[in-house]
Amino acid sequence: MKPLIIFLALLINSYSFSQTQNFSGTYARNLIVTKNDTITYKLNLNSDSTFFFHSYTYRKRGIPNIVNRYGKGKWNASGHIISFMSEKKDIDDRHQLDFTGTKARFIIKNPRNLSNKVIKTRLRFYESNIYWIPKTELFKQ
Repeated sequence: MKPLIIFLALLINSYSFSQTQNFSGTYARNLIVTKNDTITYKLNLNSDSTFFFHSYTYRKRGIPNIVNRYGKGKWNASGHIISFMSEKKDIDDRHQLDFTGTKARFIIKNPRNLSNKVIKTRLRFYESNIYWIPKTELFKQ
């Protein structure tokens, strides 16, 4: 009985570790708003549960033309939900975006789905104190 319990504990730990590894990586999206305006989002989820976010906006007639916004902090996963948090030490002159309270759903093709339909691995943000983040989707690179 004891070897069975140890085996199950190891199996559960390896499963949860592999799930964390699946979330790690670079997620990005390039939006062409008009012929002259573009927005690029890039999010790095590191395997040590830290993240780095960069938003680049170019508007030909904007003042200023180029706007860079940065954010960093920690993330954790529960099921397919990823929660982000930024501590006071993460916010400085360059990293001004506070991701505390931001949540995203990790979306992948279900392994039981045997159809040829292509479903890109992505993060869909659904909750945030940053007004332009909800409903944003970033695709895994």
